[in-house]
Amino acid sequence: MTSAPPPEIAAMLHEARRYAGSGGKEGSTAYFAYEQWPDLDLAGAKLVEATLQEAEFPGANLEAAQVSDALANGIVLTRATLSNANFYKAGMVESDLSDATAIGTRFDRADMTRTRFDRATLREATFVKTELGGASFVDADLTGADLSNARLSGADFRGADLSHANLTGAFLQRGQLAGAKSLAALRADWVFLGHERVEENVAQLLGLEP
Repeated sequence: MTSAPPPEIAAMLHEARRYAGSGGKEGSTAYFAYEQWPDLDLAGAKLVEATLQEAEFPGANLEAAQVSDALANGIVLTRATLSNANFYKAGMVESDLSDATAIGTRFDRADMTRTRFDRATLREATFVKTELGGASFVDADLTGADLSNARLSGADFRGADLSHANLTGAFLQRGQLAGAKSLAALRADWVFLGHERVEENVAQLLGLEP
């Protein structure tokens, strides 16, 4: 169960909402760097360009929050609710989203290098042109997720459900998806293997077929 923000946080969120609504002409960005706020209710918060570096929000509710362009490297969002939130172009290197629920969440163009999504629910989430090198999706649910043109070299998909996911144009390595499951309907019209664009036998090269 989440808790409402205390008065000082509510005041900061009010200023952050003014900042986002005015295009930066009024108010100020939110600052949570290095702080710990477990189970905090931030649903619908306007965290545009916020400083969230190494902040910890385990179990928090950020449903429909706007977190675009935030500096959030090392952020901890384990068990958090992130559905329909927007993390467009956020810096989230080496973050932890393990066990999070992020249905329909937008992570497009974010830098999520070496981020953990283990056991996360990522159905219909979008990772278009997202930096995901070395990320971990172990046992994650990526059903219907859009990873088109994402950089996925070295990402771990063991046990991940990629049913109906779109990896067209993604940067991958040969055999990288061996160990993933529910791949029958995976879409990968063409991919980059290293620096080579591959349009034929994609499934076989990625290890989708025995």
